[in-house]
Amino acid sequence: MVKEGICSAFVAIAAVTITVVMTSIANAAPPEIMEANCRGEASEKMGLRMPDIETKYKKQEADGTHTVSGTAYVDDGEKTFQCTLDAAGDDIVGFKVN
Repeated sequence: MVKEGICSAFVAIAAVTITVVMTSIANAAPPEIMEANCRGEASEKMGLRMPDIETKYKKQEADGTHTVSGTAYVDDGEKTFQCTLDAAGDDIVGFKVN
């Protein structure tokens, strides 16, 4: 009886956790919008034309922020960078050139 109660509680906690994670992803801006925002930020910060920049949505982090990484094609090769967007995926809260 105790085992069944513990298992039921675990299943309930897991279901709530999955629901919260899926809801937070569903409420965020679409990945394409986050990629476009990051691309624009990279263009501005790195002084490059948009066609010289590629971005790819990576994931939602444990803290709720979203990660988009990218590659900028420059005269002497490539530079990679990363944007961090808020939980809603609307605002860039971090930009780093690797």
